[in-house]
Amino acid sequence: MVKLQKISAVIITKNEEDNIERCIVSLKELVDEILIIDSQSTDSTSVIARSLGARVVQHQFLGHIEQKNFAINQATHDLILSLDADEALSTLLAQNLRNLLCSSAKVTAVRMSRLNFYLGKWIKHSGWYPDRKIRMFDRRFAYWGGRNPHDKVIVNDAESIVDVEGDILHYSYKNLKSHIQRIEEYSAISARQKFNARKSMNFVVHAVLYPVWVFLNTYFLKLGFLDGYQGFLISLLNAYYRFQKYFKLYKLYLNKLDR
Repeated sequence: MVKLQKISAVIITKNEEDNIERCIVSLKELVDEILIIDSQSTDSTSVIARSLGARVVQHQFLGHIEQKNFAINQATHDLILSLDADEALSTLLAQNLRNLLCSSAKVTAVRMSRLNFYLGKWIKHSGWYPDRKIRMFDRRFAYWGGRNPHDKVIVNDAESIVDVEGDILHYSYKNLKSHIQRIEEYSAISARQKFNARKSMNFVVHAVLYPVWVFLNTYFLKLGFLDGYQGFLISLLNAYYRFQKYFKLYKLYLNKLDR
């Protein structure tokens, strides 16, 4: 009889009362522990999580990467399944992960696709699918890296990564306003990172030509037009994000010169 590896599911939260129940319920039949790292939510996130059997730890948010690395270090088990609060496992993905755990293979890192639900539609193009992510990994051989706010799992041995069929269901934005708010937040973080790293920029190239290319690439080459008006909005807002990122970086350099 194969002894299953025990799994800790970890989720970082901040005011996620609209999402957290769906996320936890999708995990309960698969994992041995559900750990919530909450950044002082002012809504019912923690109450809902505890009522569903999750362990909640409060921790000041210092960045996406920092928070997720803190989370995996607080987990009971070495095998980690990491989701965002606005994500959930599809039935197929949960079953295939269980099948993998029931096999004789020792799991080091698992990559899976992510399917985004955007303004009433599942997005199959626009560069948003399959959007493959490593979300299950052994913390002894992997960690969260990348650059805030765009974190990613770094695995010490890339050859140990296996792919599993099935989707993480991502309920990305409640409405257009929340998408724009996320762009404002993330572009400011990214601009500050580039400024601190002393990244050079050319305003015309980065803030004008690059956003135009991003729109054309998303809408035409990545087949965004097949996603209907949602694909058009995704293409437009992808371009807007790039513009905002470099426009904010440009303003940071201007402010530095004015001092």
